[in-house]
Amino acid sequence: MLACLCATPSFAGAPGKFEGWELEHGVDPPGYAVIDPQSTDLNIDGVVLACEEADDHRILQLQLYLSTEGPLLPQGVPPLRLKNHPRAEISIDGQVFPVGLLFADD
Repeated sequence: MLACLCATPSFAGAPGKFEGWELEHGVDPPGYAVIDPQSTDLNIDGVVLACEEADDHRILQLQLYLSTEGPLLPQGVPPLRLKNHPRAEISIDGQVFPVGLLFADD
């Protein structure tokens, strides 16, 4: 996936496959792609896939931008019901992927 994100030809070679994704403008290759999710049960407004520098290599980072103030929450659930050790999975085109949750300071 990292190669697909960081190289424009991979996106261009699959018409319709990446519909809705907006690539970083004015940079070749683009460093990120952004999309608004079609459906979610979380308070997520936007999703970014970014190629980031890490030591001597690049990593793929999934960044979530929230639609509300405060923590990442299932829609309709009060913050008091948050778990001390949350877990998550991501469903993409019917495939489910477990993920590790790491939180930034802001």
